[in-house]
Amino acid sequence: MYQDIAQIVRSCPVCQKIKTPSGHIIREELGSFPIPQRPFERLHTDIIGPLPQCINGNKFISITVCAFSKLVICTAIPNQTTDIVVKALINGVIAKHRIPNEIVSDRGSNYTSEVFSQISNTLGISNKLTTSYNHKANGQVERLVKVITDSLTAYCSEAQDLWSDFLQPIVFAYNTSINDTTGYSPFFVDRNGS
Repeated sequence: MYQDIAQIVRSCPVCQKIKTPSGHIIREELGSFPIPQRPFERLHTDIIGPLPQCINGNKFISITVCAFSKLVICTAIPNQTTDIVVKALINGVIAKHRIPNEIVSDRGSNYTSEVFSQISNTLGISNKLTTSYNHKANGQVERLVKVITDSLTAYCSEAQDLWSDFLQPIVFAYNTSINDTTGYSPFFVDRNGS
């Protein structure tokens, strides 16, 4: 079966275009963050986009990754205004999982706004901002941005206005696959972590 899959990937033009060559694994620097001891101790978040507009109006993805479990949470959003980003955090992350201790993000206005700060303070979340113009400082999420965008490119090359329909199945596939760092799936670690 492995040989069949490998042959399909080798003969797929889109797969060849987005595939990282063997021996060229991209390792992002993680910045100077301590190693978390449990799920949702620290989350890394970012915005992907703009992407081609979906038929439902979405053009961006709010992406969040747990530094401990490597669990990825993505929400398709129409824009990257503070209100929309906060809503994605509350409805897509906190309401479905739990409140994190801290959130690491870039210095985008949606993360540095008074509204984002007030919501974080109310929920007891510490905001950590990466240094300007240094995407590697938030490497935990930047690597996943590539995984998600490459997967969307592979699955949606013929139907770019339907990418949000493929987003959650792609996230599910990632979260149920064995992670090289932990040796377990992100879903398993999130549900069984300390």
